[in-house]
Amino acid sequence: MERFLTIGGLVNWCGKDRQTSYSRNLIKIVEEKKALINLLELLEEVNPCGQEYYVYEDIILITYHNKLNLLSFHKDLKFKVGTRMIGLPISISQSGVWACDEEDAEVRKKVLEALTTLKGLTVVLNSDIEFPGQNRTLSNFVFENRFTSFDQYLQAMRSSYRRHLIIALRKGEDLSFKQVSPGHFTKQHYQLYQSIMKRADYP
Repeated sequence: MERFLTIGGLVNWCGKDRQTSYSRNLIKIVEEKKALINLLELLEEVNPCGQEYYVYEDIILITYHNKLNLLSFHKDLKFKVGTRMIGLPISISQSGVWACDEEDAEVRKKVLEALTTLKGLTVVLNSDIEFPGQNRTLSNFVFENRFTSFDQYLQAMRSSYRRHLIIALRKGEDLSFKQVSPGHFTKQHYQLYQSIMKRADYP
């Protein structure tokens, strides 16, 4: 398994002419994931968190390191463990397992082989691959918007949730929203995001 400390190093390595079916698949994956590769380059700069990238045959694993609180659902106790996360180091639902066909049984087998070579606690986020054993983490939820207005949505909420949301909306009445293009997203923007995350109750 090949290991890279930058996504640029991985992309350059994948582009080298090796004339194998693996290299053709890797080039195809890199082409398909160009937008995410640009995002990963930015994240290496604004959110360095021990990112590492692995190539196993024709599979790419996007990883980063995090201290995971194994008792995160317990109010008063903390037990943080260094963990390798397979996923993107940002809160989006993209998988950190890149392969030409994640549904394929052979791909699943290769991913499991690659994961067994990694040392320490490893958590795979947002993958459609079914892994053996009891290994579920947080559920995925799909919100089906059957409401015709935001007020109708509010009225359908339980009163305690509605009250919390109304309080939050009042606190944010003076906020203004501005869309920033990726080229204008700076380290200062990311630091604002991090300051909010640090004040959050979870994790």
